[in-house]
Amino acid sequence: MRKFPTPSRLYWAARTAAYVAAEHRIPYLPREKLLQLRDARARRIVKHAYETVPFYRREMDQRRLKPGDIRSSKDLAQLPVISGQDLAEDPLQFVSSAYPKDRLLELTTSGSSGHSKHVFWDKAAIFRAHATGLRHRDVLSEFVGRRSGYRMVRIHRGGGTGHEVQAFHQAHSWVPAIADPLTVNLSPREPFAEAVQVINDHEPVVIRGFGACIGAIYRWAWAGGHRIFRPKVICYGGEHMPQHDRELIESEYGIPVITSYQACEALRIAFQCERAEGLHISVDQTDVRIADSDGATLPPGETGRVLISNLVNRATVLLNYDLGDLGTMAVSACSCGRTLPVLDRLEGRADDMVKLPGGEAAHESVVLSRLYGVPGVMRIQIIQTSIEDFRIKVVRSEGHDWNRMQNELTIAMENALEGRPFRVQWEPVDHIDEEPSGKFKSVISLAEAT
Repeated sequence: MRKFPTPSRLYWAARTAAYVAAEHRIPYLPREKLLQLRDARARRIVKHAYETVPFYRREMDQRRLKPGDIRSSKDLAQLPVISGQDLAEDPLQFVSSAYPKDRLLELTTSGSSGHSKHVFWDKAAIFRAHATGLRHRDVLSEFVGRRSGYRMVRIHRGGGTGHEVQAFHQAHSWVPAIADPLTVNLSPREPFAEAVQVINDHEPVVIRGFGACIGAIYRWAWAGGHRIFRPKVICYGGEHMPQHDRELIESEYGIPVITSYQACEALRIAFQCERAEGLHISVDQTDVRIADSDGATLPPGETGRVLISNLVNRATVLLNYDLGDLGTMAVSACSCGRTLPVLDRLEGRADDMVKLPGGEAAHESVVLSRLYGVPGVMRIQIIQTSIEDFRIKVVRSEGHDWNRMQNELTIAMENALEGRPFRVQWEPVDHIDEEPSGKFKSVISLAEAT
């Protein structure tokens, strides 16, 4: 239930409205102005970090760096690379002393990356991020034909980051209810049949949520011949949607699929536009750098680790932070006319890969695309226990002989691993549980690299 607008809530509503006023034009500003805005915020956040955040004061002093040495976002590479483990082990070393903790929003990551992390956000950063969401809603309006008041099904778990941010915004600000989509929330733990029924009953024009879950629902409906409503657009985030599911939804159902990129550590990183040529990076909010294993910046077109610097959150300050994802910067601009830099590819978490002999690794999409090519396969989860040993759970549709499927799956695995030796235990199951966060991990590798 929405609270009546108190003076404090009206103040933050007005401040958010001021942020919103600029949102329609920021993605189209001349590139030079965008980069000037990014660099100015980089300078301010570094000065703030040096003055109020223990970690940065210590590390910059050790490197004999002063805030004035950071003149642009490129200079952020002089700061140490922060890992998720660093943040998980001692989150308070990244928290600014300028804010009382009881006035901050504390977000806790699900731990799907191996570390549960605590990130504090200041009010201004939360409301600025909320306003920046308008950039993606502008994209949705291209498909929907209106900016608000449309029907949406959102597939997410209660209590997640999105839920916490929304609750914080409603408690501290005020927005007319007419501005919100008419939303039905759907848990990723619902059986496929019930999920399809919810979608059919609500007839949403937009479906948003976890990528793997949405893909699995439509794959289940397609394989079983079940009727499922076709929205005007599907937008996923939070986790990767397997390429085979995206292709099925777009080619067989004719539904456009777009994605967005966000994290607990940076609420607005990038979004895909109606051209779906890449992800537009909100560089005024989050600086993105693609780096090699040593932290050196890679040129456009080369794949490396995604390092981010949150330029707006002044509570938990994260600069040069390794999200654990792999990505590639685009060589050219998107044809849509937006001037924001483009992330050409986002290839999922670096730790969700099948480890191979000699320290190599195969991305999940390479292996999964082969396995999903076997008729009758509904859902796959690969658990790698050693370099050569796998336990693979398979949810299959009715009417397919399991012995035949095992043979075909083994051949598909041989092709995916290109003749490398392996041993696999195939497990036919009725259901594969999601993580406690509600996300689904297709690959869980417990193997030590060799």
